[in-house]
Amino acid sequence: DWELGLRGAAEGGDEDIVDFFISKGAKNWYNGLNSASKGGHINLVKFFFYKETEEIGKYSYSSFIRVNEPMYHASMGGHMDVVKFLISKGASDWEQGKFYANLGKHQNLVDFFHSKQKINI
Repeated sequence: DWELGLRGAAEGGDEDIVDFFISKGAKNWYNGLNSASKGGHINLVKFFFYKETEEIGKYSYSSFIRVNEPMYHASMGGHMDVVKFLISKGASDWEQGKFYANLGKHQNLVDFFHSKQKINI
């Protein structure tokens, strides 16, 4: 299945294989975004984010995209650059971000989310 292959390639960070699966018809950008976030591949995270935003824009006046779930994946993997990118795009569930960072044993991210919570109280 092309969609499953796309997710695996996104998590593994292989841009050529991602392109291959897209050329075969895979286009679940949100699953790609989650997988790339889990793997910590910032270039693919940005690619899938903008593809998903573009797709949503075709069907609605809003370019809203769910970014908290990908942030959880990035937090659990300890990928600070991905977390910061997703926050810049609207992710804001600091408590769950901290939970997943703690689950992944990434103290720097736990501290980061804790500082975000203090600012927003």
